[in-house]
Amino acid sequence: MRVSSLGSRRRAFYDPSNFCFPFGAHACVVEVERETGNVKILRYHRRGRRRTTSINPMIVDGMVHGGIAQGVGQALSGKAPSTTASPASS
Repeated sequence: MRVSSLGSRRRAFYDPSNFCFPFGAHACVVEVERETGNVKILRYHRRGRRRTTSINPMIVDGMVHGGIAQGVGQALSGKAPSTTASPASS
């Protein structure tokens, strides 16, 4: 752990040598009502698998469901935060 001092503030950084990156692919089949803009998810597909043994698989499944809900919400609202400029904005 690296600690730096900036005046009266202190910051700590954890920089592990072996990162673990999640992976997977998600796809939806949707139906959009043209008059109202309502979106109905007809099918949802998720691919990817866990490579480790979970202590509590229900908690992991809940985290996956929460991530799916967040991703679908951002996709439907079109307001996903980004730190880089999109090609459409340049």
